[in-house]
Amino acid sequence: MFEIVLKGLMGGLVAGFAILVARALVNPKEKPGAYRALMGFLFLCSFYAADQTLAPQARAWKRAYDVDQFLKRDPLYSLLLADNPTLREPLQRAVVKALEPGQREQGRAAIRELVATVLPTYLPRASDEALVNFVRQLTRTLRTLASADPDRCYRYLFPKVSGPANLGKDDGLEELDKAVRGVVESALSRPLQPLERSGPDSTLEDVVARLATRYGNDVLVLQRPEAPGVDRAKVCALSIDLYSEVLSLPTQEAGRVLRFLFSQ
Repeated sequence: MFEIVLKGLMGGLVAGFAILVARALVNPKEKPGAYRALMGFLFLCSFYAADQTLAPQARAWKRAYDVDQFLKRDPLYSLLLADNPTLREPLQRAVVKALEPGQREQGRAAIRELVATVLPTYLPRASDEALVNFVRQLTRTLRTLASADPDRCYRYLFPKVSGPANLGKDDGLEELDKAVRGVVESALSRPLQPLERSGPDSTLEDVVARLATRYGNDVLVLQRPEAPGVDRAKVCALSIDLYSEVLSLPTQEAGRVLRFLFSQ
């Protein structure tokens, strides 16, 4: 629709310009043939020039407007931008890339990476309910990824190691985005004080001990999950089981343990 309107406006303006210039140079009554030829020539040249110069600027303006409106309407991005104004320009660039054919996956990955950079600042301040819901959705997504390809699961957890894993609706992306929004909303509206890590958490130690009975020494990979040559499938499986064990606790206790984990 925008392209139709743009072409129509350019055609109208160029036609008016061609008529004015042609009449200034040739009398249409005395030389109607020359007048029509000159007007047609001026119209074609002017339309081509406008299409090469003005149209790209108009498209860029329209794209910038659409991106700005999208960021304002999206509940998660509007919250993040209100709290992190410096995120606007890189997020706009990432959204623009996500809208370009052939660049969509890279753009979406850039968007998720930007959100991931600021999410850790909200997790320790979110409510128990928001934290538990986020980790529950995260665990479901990790299970889905691991069942198809453990490497995608690992790359989602540690995108800086070997690049991000692209997610879609079938991977629970929409539900995870809602859970992230719940974390941000909770941290901004009713912020809790992050836990001070003065020592180990006894409940978390119990959880790790239960994992050790199942995995043995393999549980140690969680200490250095980004180490070169690490078994990515084991890291993914242990991460899923770790979160699942924590989620089996009562909500308040699970929230406290998760806050302890995310306060690192």
